[in-house]
Amino acid sequence: MRKIINHIIPFILLLLISCNKNPVTPKEQFIKIHFYYGFGNELNTFEQTYQKDLALDGSVKIPFWFTAEEQEQIITKVQAVNFFQFPDTICFNSETDSFTVTIEPNPGRQFLRILYQEQDKIVNWYLPLPDNEYSISLLELIEHIISIIESKPEYQSPPPMRSGYI
Repeated sequence: MRKIINHIIPFILLLLISCNKNPVTPKEQFIKIHFYYGFGNELNTFEQTYQKDLALDGSVKIPFWFTAEEQEQIITKVQAVNFFQFPDTICFNSETDSFTVTIEPNPGRQFLRILYQEQDKIVNWYLPLPDNEYSISLLELIEHIISIIESKPEYQSPPPMRSGYI
């Protein structure tokens, strides 16, 4: 009897441990997004990851993907702002803009790449953005994507940023 118990207990423990693992698998990403913004935040659904900038604490990379419903919401916004018609780069043009604004520290190049069906578009921008239709639409789209990212438990699971950039 003791031999049976010695074999059953490890089996039960193994079964319980395997039940605690998260069986959630990534959803198919029919819209692929690579989005770099801020000083080190990076969404990459091509690789199903999100890198969260923690400022002084460095960064953390976590598994990340969108649900089918979230992807549909993003596609709807992408189409509403005509993202695939944007210029490749959006920034102030010192020759035509009447003033120049400098942001310090400068986060540098930001970009959004979206691959959907046969369309593949990368838009780069530098801050501050000019006041034009593309900038307004771009801000609307990226704020929509960021709001979805920040609402997900995966985003909220790493520790919050203890400091920021001035």
